[in-house]
Amino acid sequence: MTARNKKSHKPASPRISKRLIAAAPHLLGACYSILTTLEEMELGDIGALDDVRDAIARATKKSVT
Repeated sequence: MTARNKKSHKPASPRISKRLIAAAPHLLGACYSILTTLEEMELGDIGALDDVRDAIARATKKSVT
């Protein structure tokens, strides 16, 4: 029986689409627009909106108020 040498596998680096990068500002603006609309409709207590606020804050490096 012969022993095989296992090659070390590097984890694949994530590939980010150039189209996604180009669309990111527009997607961020759309999320912000939806967030604002829902808050104006007094639906600001939906738990998912907190996730949207956090994502916008991370994307724009602003603190969440």
